[in-house]
Amino acid sequence: MRVVVPALLGVALLAAPALGAEPDRDGGAGALLVGPFLAAVVAYPLGLAVHCLVLAHAPRRGAGLVEQAEAHRWKSLLLGAAHAVFLLLALAAAGGRAPGLAALVASLWALAALVGAHGLARALGARVLDDRASELGALAVGWFVIVFASALPGLGWFLGVYWGLRATGAAVLALFAPAAPAAPDGGPLPPP
Repeated sequence: MRVVVPALLGVALLAAPALGAEPDRDGGAGALLVGPFLAAVVAYPLGLAVHCLVLAHAPRRGAGLVEQAEAHRWKSLLLGAAHAVFLLLALAAAGGRAPGLAALVASLWALAALVGAHGLARALGARVLDDRASELGALAVGWFVIVFASALPGLGWFLGVYWGLRATGAAVLALFAPAAPAAPDGGPLPPP
């Protein structure tokens, strides 16, 4: 999925000691639930704003992201995993010697995952709403499902990694796919 999983894990790790500072009966397990939820509350509107920018300024590329995310599920997952391994190797190689290069690689990885998550969110939202809603409604619902399901401890984190790999793969696939031709009025042409 994108930036959300590392952001959720990072905020959860940062928030867990602060939230678990008060002694409670369950030994601080409440922080494990509250930290990711607070991260999701912050990540949802910020990510939705970025996705709305993609929807407004690159509608044909956004439609291509949806197509790549839906039509090539396994290909996007495998490509995302290969991309993640390559970038982790690049981070490990540049981490100690070139921290600026490591930050650039991490930023590019997060950007690819966030842009690819646009296609996943729209496709997931369209499935949840049964294609009854507008693109913006499908995007909002799909992004909500991705962010808050990824914030659940345990299974949600595995879903977040799965969606992150698919989003990265879909972004790479959409980058090399030709853009849909534009209609004479400037909008995308209807599918054949």
